[in-house]
Amino acid sequence: RTNARAIADLFADQSGKFVCASAGHHLEALMAAHGSGAVDLSRSHHKTFLNVDIGGGTTKFAILHGGQLLSSSAIAVGGRLIAFDADGRMIRIEEPVRKVSADIGLNLELGEVLPTSSRSALVSRLVDVLVKAIRLEANDPLMRELFVTDPLHWHDKIDAVTFSGGVSEYKIGRAHV
Repeated sequence: RTNARAIADLFADQSGKFVCASAGHHLEALMAAHGSGAVDLSRSHHKTFLNVDIGGGTTKFAILHGGQLLSSSAIAVGGRLIAFDADGRMIRIEEPVRKVSADIGLNLELGEVLPTSSRSALVSRLVDVLVKAIRLEANDPLMRELFVTDPLHWHDKIDAVTFSGGVSEYKIGRAHV
């Protein structure tokens, strides 16, 4: 117990990678739902919640009711799948972004500048995939390909959606660029 704070601080910078590598996508989805308060909301309101935890490399989904996890999944859609240097040149392109770019007819090359229109098209398609996953639609082959677990197994009503994770700060307008 005396070392707990030092250990927590030691892993804080790499926590996402550490948690996912040691716990797996399903446990990470549950941990995000607990941390965001979605588990408590589902318990106190007796409703079904979908927590959407948008991270750097993946988005985790957790369906909750009465404080219990009913289903979870993860998809390779996140905020750090592509990176740019100060001059706007691509310095990292993760495989999921390559799949999305191929789907919309873009050719991405490290070291090149991605035009604003291409960047917008790429982001729009990523958002489209994420929205379809949230809506539990199964008709998009790219979406199915980007799931890193089985999709959510749920066919009943979802009463509310909560968002957590670093990218969610942009959704609610609290992030600073």
